[in-house]
Amino acid sequence: MFCNRILIVDDEPGIRDVLKELLERRGYQISTSANGEDAVEVIRDILPQVVILDYLMPGMDGLEVLSKIKKEYPEVLVAILTGAGSEYIAVKAMKLGADDYICKPIEKERLYTIIDELIEKFKQSLVWRNYEYKYPIEDDIIRKYEFLRIVYSASKPNIHKICKFFNFFRQDFYILNKKFRQNGIIGIIDKSISQLEEELGTGEELGFNPSRLNKISDEGNGENEESNKRRIYKLSDFINKKDPIQMRLEMIREAATIANPNITMICKKYHVTREAFYQNYRRFEKFGVLGLIDRKRGRPSLNGQKD
Repeated sequence: MFCNRILIVDDEPGIRDVLKELLERRGYQISTSANGEDAVEVIRDILPQVVILDYLMPGMDGLEVLSKIKKEYPEVLVAILTGAGSEYIAVKAMKLGADDYICKPIEKERLYTIIDELIEKFKQSLVWRNYEYKYPIEDDIIRKYEFLRIVYSASKPNIHKICKFFNFFRQDFYILNKKFRQNGIIGIIDKSISQLEEELGTGEELGFNPSRLNKISDEGNGENEESNKRRIYKLSDFINKKDPIQMRLEMIREAATIANPNITMICKKYHVTREAFYQNYRRFEKFGVLGLIDRKRGRPSLNGQKD
């Protein structure tokens, strides 16, 4: 799953503890720093999605830390923590690149609203979605797929950063990349054939060889890291037009990640009928990527009739 990682920077232990407790209840992974100098080092180490940053601290103040964050890690979102009556500081911080501000004393519901919105904004910066069509990047298979896709899409991918943002280790990239290049979408599904069929339910059987999936699950430790560092990643190498599962996923992804999607044009691009698009989309809504895997012919479909 995505690791929603937040760094709290405040020189007051009481404020750090209150924020940490509230946000951990919300399911976020929290780190804390007591000063600006330490915060800069922690950010380099953990690369959080969001930083809650007090503006008034001894040594390096909040606005100086904010400038460093936005210069070195522009993807990281920052909420400035201000005292009541000092909203002018928040305005100054917003001009310097802060994404929002939180006033003391802390109001729990206001805090949750701001942080939830910033986390969602961060996810949108990775994969923008229109919410007209479902495309849950929190789903484990889609998270792996988008993790690889972003590396192949970037002109100069920073694999270290991308790994942190998707909650993977660097070696995970090389392992997943090898599995994906060898076997497509099926390669990044870490489940047995029986587990997949159980999740699909409705008495369906999947239309590929179980021994192929077992081979994928048991594969070793990925490719040599040095050879991967020299590799040039291109989206055209990532998209395999001969993989029907990937093409169905790309079709749905396109409908979900562009503004005002024209389904007729998307269907023409992927050489399917509108009926086929919506059949695939309904199965994707219900089962995720597993719903896009071919079933054996003659098995019951979702409406109880045979294919």
